[in-house]
Amino acid sequence: MVATYFAAPNLETGHVATYIAGASIAANTLVKMDSTEGQVINTAAITDVAIGVALNTVASGEQVQVQTSGVAKILTTAVAIATIGSQVMPDGGGGGKIAVAAGATAVSVGLTEQAAAGSDVIKVRLCVPNLKAPANV
Repeated sequence: MVATYFAAPNLETGHVATYIAGASIAANTLVKMDSTEGQVINTAAITDVAIGVALNTVASGEQVQVQTSGVAKILTTAVAIATIGSQVMPDGGGGGKIAVAAGATAVSVGLTEQAAAGSDVIKVRLCVPNLKAPANV
């Protein structure tokens, strides 16, 4: 019997949806709905409601594949994420990166399944979209 080995990561890919990029988007970054129907852009604030993670790098107007559930690979900021199981949020610096969730207005997007030294791509169990609270509260 011949053993077969795969280089693919062991990730739960969950659901993948196709959108149009409202701006340039890099793979492994968080995206949110744009103001134009059917379009997404990178998250840019800790209060942004992410809908998923871009799976491909695209220019504005191109189709982007967005993973909306499961375990995804996401780019971190330059700040280390030392603890597995940390809640992470969109980084306020833009670009769809993640940082450790902190602050009363931070919107968590999931839990880390890996630690990061900073500026790494790590596995995160997605919990998106996290709609913060009922809209009429």
